[in-house]
Amino acid sequence: MTTQSSSALQHQISPTTNHQPPTTNHQPPTTNHSSPPVISPSPANPLAPHPYFDNDIHSQLSSDG
Repeated sequence: MTTQSSSALQHQISPTTNHQPPTTNHQPPTTNHSSPPVISPSPANPLAPHPYFDNDIHSQLSSDG
């Protein structure tokens, strides 16, 4: 009976430790997801971001003057 108790304890520790590694692997993808969305609009519309940026600068200059 004492041997069975020891086995049960080891079984719980094994799966619990294996469950932690995957959690750390899930975080990296989250950081990669933030980068692609910002670069996606650039290549998709190379001409759109150009005028958009120019407009932003003009608006700021006009407001200052």
